[in-house]
Amino acid sequence: MHMQDRLYDKPQTLQSIATDANFDEACYLRANPDVAAAVRAHQFESGRQHFEAFGRQERRRLQLKVEPGRKRSKLQQIRRLIRDDMQMQEA
Repeated sequence: MHMQDRLYDKPQTLQSIATDANFDEACYLRANPDVAAAVRAHQFESGRQHFEAFGRQERRRLQLKVEPGRKRSKLQQIRRLIRDDMQMQEA
């Protein structure tokens, strides 16, 4: 198993600025635990309500999950382009 394969055995996350076009409730709450707590405490009806009131202006983020198998599949597609003689660091 290549070192790169081991890096992608665990779930990864990607973050993106939340917008009207890409808003996803679960991703917004995952990226903003303070908002999730406020929703649980009934301070907001939903993450969407918080986003519309504050999150858009604050440029709050979404946190997207990337399943390990998907990253491994992508890695296999580009394997021939990766040099094995250099150490890889994950950003």
